Amino acid sequence: MLAAHGIVALDDYRSEHCPGVAAATWEAVLNGGLDPVCVSGNKFYGTWGDPEPVRAELAEWLTGNPALWHEEQSVAGHRLLRVKPRPGAAEPRHPAPRHPAPRHSAAATPVRAAPRPAPRPGGRPRRVARRLAVDLLPPVVTRTLVAARRRGGRR
Repeated sequence: MLAAHGIVALDDYRSEHCPGVAAATWEAVLNGGLDPVCVSGNKFYGTWGDPEPVRAELAEWLTGNPALWHEEQSVAGHRLLRVKPRPGAAEPRHPAPRHPAPRHSAAATPVRAAPRPAPRPGGRPRRVARRLAVDLLPPVVTRTLVAARRRGGRR
């Protein structure tokens, strides 16, 4: 779902409480075409597109920022920037966003839990797959599946 030149941010890629994130991250780098751009204490930033333009822009921004220390490293033949705050430095000014914020942000819309389905007549519990479908699928998909089932699975 990531755009061609999008950047993926992976949290806790080196934290001891989630070793699977580290394994998946470096597996994607070594075998999945993920190119590292930058790493910090707990974040890994990479792309399946060309990492050079964003890495160069980031390196230029970091060079002019006294609050952040950085260096370029090579890991398994992949170049990346390693970044960390300088001790005692004020928080750095962040670069301006490249893209305008969406007018209707999902973050601004509170997420409400879906109501639990009413108990079935006769008290027989629904199967797990059915409960998940009712809870998770959009109503239009659920209605389509129910209608298809009533028709005997024919379209």
